[in-house]
Amino acid sequence: MLLEVVLALGLFVAAATAVLVGLGSSIGGVERLRHETHAADLAVTTMSLIQMDLLPAVSLPEEPIEDMREDGWTREIEVTPADAGIETAIAAPPDPTRHRPMSLQRIEVVVRHVPSGVVRRLTQLVRVNSTERVERPEPQVDPARLELVRKIFAEEIGERERRRREAGR
Repeated sequence: MLLEVVLALGLFVAAATAVLVGLGSSIGGVERLRHETHAADLAVTTMSLIQMDLLPAVSLPEEPIEDMREDGWTREIEVTPADAGIETAIAAPPDPTRHRPMSLQRIEVVVRHVPSGVVRRLTQLVRVNSTERVERPEPQVDPARLELVRKIFAEEIGERERRRREAGR
């Protein structure tokens, strides 16, 4: 009788350990997926800011990102001229609204989350003002436009969090 109880207890402990190990592993996987998704969102946001001329299309060294969720996020921007063969194959006509020549640039955005080691790279060919790169070697962002974009993103994040809380009820 005592042997059966000890054996049953041993099986129960082994099963509970296996379940807890599996649960811990799945929680770690979800956390990594959350970081990878957030890194992709930050990379696309940075590329969108460049395309909307809210960030200049210039190379920037790795710098911290002001993130409303957590610390540890950095971004790096590398801008290089597109290959001459590509530039002639995809002619970039001048933009009539800007009256400045346009050029095709290869822009790579690298977003890192230092604590978890997550890295996301996003590369696109983007048409940018060729004279703007020469005129503005230092990054200059219109504070009013940037604050408007931050406000819109903050509202969107708040709305997502509210929907997630409501879905969890």
